[in-house]
Amino acid sequence: MSSEVIAKSGWLLRQTTVLKRWKREFFVLYVDGQLAHYEDERKLEVKGMISMRKECLGIKLGGMVNDVTVPDGRSRDALLAIVTRTTAMFVCADNADDAAVWKFALEEAKIVENVRFLIL
Repeated sequence: MSSEVIAKSGWLLRQTTVLKRWKREFFVLYVDGQLAHYEDERKLEVKGMISMRKECLGIKLGGMVNDVTVPDGRSRDALLAIVTRTTAMFVCADNADDAAVWKFALEEAKIVENVRFLIL
């Protein structure tokens, strides 16, 4: 990890790629634009990582996220799709407000050299 300074972190549900199941994981957006997800907040093993500046083509929110079944007990408004050149990562926040905050932080990380704000 080139930066340990965190711009945003928290729990999200991530849809697995093969079985399309929803798995609860701890996400960390670092100020250098790296988005990592871990099994838990101890951050011992990275499950996956996306460079928002280099790999992300766009971020979709809520009703713009197609072809995904909403997890039980969640609203479609809480869905996010992080689209890269090769795939899309589908995540679901607790609610629409939390999803909107994540989208804002991810968009900032995508366009800003170093994210200069902290949203914890």
